[in-house]
Amino acid sequence: MANINPTTLSTDFLQSLWTEAVQAYADQRFRLRNMVMDYSSLAYGGAESVKVPLLAEKTSASAPTDSSALTFDSGGETTGTITIDNHPYEAVRIEDIAQAQASSDLFDAYAKSLGYSVAKGIEGYIEDTIVADTTNTVISVSTSAGNLSTDNVRSGLEVLWAKNVDNTDGSTYLMCSPKAYSTLMDDSDFAHALSRTDGQAPMLTGQVGVLYGCPVFVSSLWSDGATGTVCASLFNKSAIGFACSIEPRVQAQYNLEYVATDVVADAVCGCDALIGGHIQNFDNP
Repeated sequence: MANINPTTLSTDFLQSLWTEAVQAYADQRFRLRNMVMDYSSLAYGGAESVKVPLLAEKTSASAPTDSSALTFDSGGETTGTITIDNHPYEAVRIEDIAQAQASSDLFDAYAKSLGYSVAKGIEGYIEDTIVADTTNTVISVSTSAGNLSTDNVRSGLEVLWAKNVDNTDGSTYLMCSPKAYSTLMDDSDFAHALSRTDGQAPMLTGQVGVLYGCPVFVSSLWSDGATGTVCASLFNKSAIGFACSIEPRVQAQYNLEYVATDVVADAVCGCDALIGGHIQNFDNP
């Protein structure tokens, strides 16, 4: 049986191992991607952009009773564009790949690092798109940074209700900064088990769960920092369009000069606000 060492390991074998490991971990990190409209199937093959027709709400008319012709709408819907111009990557040079793969713990550590980096880059890109939208007037939270109150959340819901957004359909989310999430957990109306009828006990589980019909999540991508930075976002899935022309992938090659294997994980994607009116941001005072 031949010895397995860096010079005899098949490139295809290496790449298959890395691709499966990194993609598996990256998929676990995709939270925001699952909260927006994903048009990746339309971008497959290297598209530079994806055009999304935005169908406006129609108003029905009464049919004529005098045998006259119906009136036809001329259409005129607007089109949203998802520009695919983001290229997150992570690169690592690993000496003696055979030894790294001999230790499953070490191999997993490298794979998780690569997968996490690519996934976080994509998540950060989606977050940037959400917090940058100012279609609706941004609501400032009370008193201090991250101090998101129940009044703030209800005010945000009022804005979305005016746009006919259904906050109970499971597709309207509240993403919070660590401080904003902590503030909600300090509100006895939500955090005390006796005040809830859904069986949730945030003080025990550490999860707010569902608030006013909206799943609530915490993310360090949202800021507790300077005045004007967004600490929480209430948005419907329909608000944001996302597409990957190249899904997270891994490319590996042996580098004789350094007696090591160069591994690069990357993706090519785009994200844009399609219906900004379905986003309500809350910023720090």
